[in-house]
Amino acid sequence: TLVGTAGLDMRKQVRVVASCPSTGAAAFTERNTAKNGDFLEYEIIYSNRSTRNLTQLTVRDVAPSSTTFKSAACQSTPSGSSCTAPVTAGVNGDLAWSLANIAPAATGSVRFCVQVPPLAAPPIK
Repeated sequence: TLVGTAGLDMRKQVRVVASCPSTGAAAFTERNTAKNGDFLEYEIIYSNRSTRNLTQLTVRDVAPSSTTFKSAACQSTPSGSSCTAPVTAGVNGDLAWSLANIAPAATGSVRFCVQVPPLAAPPIK
């Protein structure tokens, strides 16, 4: 995805992980299938493809409906840049990372993790 004329490229990937935040090394893909109780970790990779610094950017996403938000992080921040991750998801699962001073050709990434609801336990008789 190229955002406007600013020159910011973004790519989103996903993977199933054992916990949130993940410590695993499973590969990210562009599509994934999850079962009840699974954790899904998303990564958004951004790159400045312009010839100037990009300042005061916001990367926005939404946690999938019917999932529970677990964590968000600035995974990789380019040297000289700053990134602030959301602490919680907004009312509709809205997430926003604040980025500043992304130099030309610089690349970084942000992540968030959610849990697919587990199956409800059957009633005990």
